[in-house]
Amino acid sequence: MAGRPPCMQVLTTAPASPQLRKRPGAVDAGDHPPITPVAAATREQACACGGFDAWRLYELVARTFLASVSPDARLRVVLATVDVGGEVFEARGREMIESGWYADCRAD
Repeated sequence: MAGRPPCMQVLTTAPASPQLRKRPGAVDAGDHPPITPVAAATREQACACGGFDAWRLYELVARTFLASVSPDARLRVVLATVDVGGEVFEARGREMIESGWYADCRAD
């Protein structure tokens, strides 16, 4: 499974992982539940069912589901503003404080 995104490794090796549970303090807003993968699948299995687009859709659903049950990511947002002769320049940046869901579930 070398070269596979970490979140896809989780789905294909441990679909019933005890790590996948409701977040502490989560509130049910009454909206519909998230779309969830119903079974682990390999790229070959998904492609056999519906071509490469089926694999891309499965990956999107799997990544979104895993991100929804993973720890939050924390970023520090920095804004620098400089006034040079009446002309204002801004620069924005982000620094990762805690990678959370982003570490395993981001798209490559």
